[in-house]
Amino acid sequence: MMQEAGSVYSSYPGHACNIRLNILYVKLFNYLRSSPLLPQDLSSGSYFGGRTPEDGRIDWRRPAVEIYNLIRAVTTPYPGAFTFSPDGRKIIIWRALLEDETDRQKDPPGTVAIEQEGVFVRAAKGRVKLLDIECMGKRMADHHIFEFFQDRKGIILS
Repeated sequence: MMQEAGSVYSSYPGHACNIRLNILYVKLFNYLRSSPLLPQDLSSGSYFGGRTPEDGRIDWRRPAVEIYNLIRAVTTPYPGAFTFSPDGRKIIIWRALLEDETDRQKDPPGTVAIEQEGVFVRAAKGRVKLLDIECMGKRMADHHIFEFFQDRKGIILS
């Protein structure tokens, strides 16, 4: 139908990709306007049900790169990627950094680690550093994240 090459970098948040896609949508719309309309053959495919809020839930048993990509994909202006603390509080992760680890202790996925460089959460492979989170309506970054997790070191997020 129509194809155009472009670069998407791993540091792009989801909304930056959408801005680039909007330019392509205009080109596609102009192309489709000049094309004949054909009814969809439902025996060859059907409709997608759409996203649900549960699609943003983080599964810490996944590799850190997948979790990082989920966080980037659903950050502002979308609902955000989320997890739960052991006491049931919802924590939305708006921004994080991917960290590949090699010689660290193997805690279970979802374990919170507090280090001098920041607050990290272990995934199945690797971990993410929390840069911007929200809990109970309060948005936190930098030392506020450290203070929030200070008494929660070692908890396992779910």
